[in-house]
Amino acid sequence: MPLSSWQVPKAVYSLSRNALRSSVSNPLHCLRQVRNFYDMAMPYSGPPSYTTLARRFSSEPNPQRFFAQKKAEEAIRRGEFIDIHDIDVNHGILESEISEIVGIPYLKEGTKADTENTPEKVSGFLYGSKFRLVFPCLLSIEEKAHWVFFIVDSGAPLTYISTQVAQEFGLGEDEGPWASKVAGYPYPVHLAPSTSHFTGINILGHDFCVMNRLHPWVNNDRTVTYYFGKRWGVSKL
Repeated sequence: MPLSSWQVPKAVYSLSRNALRSSVSNPLHCLRQVRNFYDMAMPYSGPPSYTTLARRFSSEPNPQRFFAQKKAEEAIRRGEFIDIHDIDVNHGILESEISEIVGIPYLKEGTKADTENTPEKVSGFLYGSKFRLVFPCLLSIEEKAHWVFFIVDSGAPLTYISTQVAQEFGLGEDEGPWASKVAGYPYPVHLAPSTSHFTGINILGHDFCVMNRLHPWVNNDRTVTYYFGKRWGVSKL
């Protein structure tokens, strides 16, 4: 059953508790999953669009489970141990792991026609042990458009793009704000300050969420549906 944003912390706690209980009570569970990895079908993929995202995250196999299992299998083959608590989001993860889950290459070029689309909802997911809210969308600035993955943070007062995204759009080092369209919705974005700790990621801040009444619904399988035009309670994870 979908959860409203004020219920997100409770859902996050429940997800992490259940995952921990599963691994402790049955330590062979992950190994059995790895053994069956190559029996799984690939997650749905199609042309970069919000329709493709919706179908990808609503069908089996779940892309998060699929690529987590793939990563575990590859690590076991190399004789490595993965400590998920050491993994958080950075530019490298955006263009590798998160891009793989989304099914769209990070910073893939979009068309002008795509930028005119203003979806009523966007499919995303919770990522990592810190349950980051990932919001994949098409970002357009001036005449350029690229697929960008934002981390939703209602505690951030402004919406920021990373150094790498700014370079892709040819914005230089000017911190803006820059007139843009985020998922087709006109809104200014700022370049992450060079002295900040988030220069390599994109932050969808409180300002955009309130202005566009963006409402995230968290599902039991860690997928998230973002609805536009609905009121939502602000809560920082």
